[in-house]
Amino acid sequence: DEAAAKKIVAKIVKEKPRHYVGILTAYQRLLRLEIQKRHAIIESAVEIDGNERRSITAKLKKQHGDITADFNIVPELVGGLRITLGSNVWDGTVKARLEALRNEMLSNSADTGEHLKENENFADPNDRATVEEEHMLEQRVRDRERKLLKKINTALSRIDSGEYGWCLETGDPIGLPRLLARPTAEYSIEAQERHEKMERLRA
Repeated sequence: DEAAAKKIVAKIVKEKPRHYVGILTAYQRLLRLEIQKRHAIIESAVEIDGNERRSITAKLKKQHGDITADFNIVPELVGGLRITLGSNVWDGTVKARLEALRNEMLSNSADTGEHLKENENFADPNDRATVEEEHMLEQRVRDRERKLLKKINTALSRIDSGEYGWCLETGDPIGLPRLLARPTAEYSIEAQERHEKMERLRA
């Protein structure tokens, strides 16, 4: 309540208790944090219509009480929403999904490296063969992940350059449903089908 806040500040200024400047600074910081907790910033790649805005705001109010909201357009988010309320951030954007997938793969790769470094001595040759087969399977999975990691990094670069979401072959939009299902897609469905047909003919 703005009137109550002004009353408190006026009382502190009038009475000038010991270290009152520090008290006012701390109180100002607390007020700022409280205002941030009551104000949502909703970012999307495209304009959100009035009905959708009202729906999003109503859901936030139901969960977090009386809040205000600002809606901003951030094209590099591509698809989905990023909502900031105080220190909380809920990020359901394509870019965030790609970054989370990249971090997961880098973590898996580090774990595999540590696992493969472990020297295990087995008296039984069958145990050794089983472990070697597990290592080979793990390395195959990591090889696939390395290829996907390259695609993820390419997609993130294309987001940053503003080229993401456009078919490399035709220049047509790939389409948000396809990008949400496969964030690393570089071709529209039609172009991808042509590529797959050509690969089958070559095989």
